[in-house]
Amino acid sequence: MMTTSLKRVLIFGGQVVLIVVVITAAVFIFGGYHENEFDRLPTAQRQIEGDWLKNDWYLNLEIKTYQLFNLLVGPLVTFWGFQWGAILGRLLTYLLFALALNLLFKTLGLRFSLGLAVVFVYLNLRPSLIAKEWFVGGLDPKAVAYGFVFLALGFFLRRKYHWSFIFSGLAISFHVLVGAYATFCLFVALLLNKNDWVGEARKIFSASVWLLITGFIGLRTVFVQLQTGRTPAQDLVTWVYIQFSTLHLGCK
Repeated sequence: MMTTSLKRVLIFGGQVVLIVVVITAAVFIFGGYHENEFDRLPTAQRQIEGDWLKNDWYLNLEIKTYQLFNLLVGPLVTFWGFQWGAILGRLLTYLLFALALNLLFKTLGLRFSLGLAVVFVYLNLRPSLIAKEWFVGGLDPKAVAYGFVFLALGFFLRRKYHWSFIFSGLAISFHVLVGAYATFCLFVALLLNKNDWVGEARKIFSASVWLLITGFIGLRTVFVQLQTGRTPAQDLVTWVYIQFSTLHLGCK
């Protein structure tokens, strides 16, 4: 006879698979690449393969913002190639996002069928009506960071601060702006909830150490950037990237 705990795991896993299917149906691009993949995938491969396109000006610039993402995705696209590497990477990103959403549904006591419908409707409205932002789509540091942000939120609402800050730190290391803003919001929520802050100060302080550990790569990047400032080459990269990505989006 199946135990209750095993049954719960199987149900949770089945729900995660359904969310992945819904995300794939809503945002997956067949036979092409998502917006930022044109830049992120070659950059990741260049960091792993030092001799690949070694004379390329853009790929030779030292840009450490997505270092953790490059270390993980670089071997993926090197071994599988850009097309299959992007497909596998997207599905792994969807899986992370689905795990985070299902945890959040259960934490909020939201009926799964309703949560699934909300996800499908929202993703089909991308970019969103107000923020003009997307959470999940291509193999991109931002999408990975948002997955960790939702995991951090789910564990935060369960008052499991160690796990919450671990995932907050990972979000910072994958995408500094997304992770830092989410972490700031979590600390504001703690300050507003005085009972938790006063009653569990020691627990929260020890959990914050994990934030520094998992967020080290992102925090180090910010610190180095503040110390050294921007170079003319980095300013030129920013201008080129914005101009070409704007042109690309305008031609869709």
